[in-house]
Amino acid sequence: MTSPSFLVHDDVRVAAILHLAQLTSDYPALDSSPAAMATAAIVPSVEYKQATSAFYDVVEALSEAVEYDTRGAEAIGEWWGDQSSADAKATEMAAERRADARLNTELLVSNSDALAVR
Repeated sequence: MTSPSFLVHDDVRVAAILHLAQLTSDYPALDSSPAAMATAAIVPSVEYKQATSAFYDVVEALSEAVEYDTRGAEAIGEWWGDQSSADAKATEMAAERRADARLNTELLVSNSDALAVR
């Protein structure tokens, strides 16, 4: 699970979308469409299909980050070398995927703002 400090953001919309995506990635057996619809409602200036697609991209990135965290070297693969460097690489990859998720969410919200001004 992603740390609560990662989910904090100055823009409440970004924080809300990140929380929805984290819940969706933590509980993959649950239907994710209500969370995707909520994301589309948070950014009403963005087309529904684009907003839900961006949401699913964020969910995928957070799911991959959780996989790197939980599986560590196993998620990186045998080819990486020794166990400690593979674990370090897995930690780095998890941080990169979380950063990707956060950036995608921020871009979605800023796109919504730009479209609302028009």
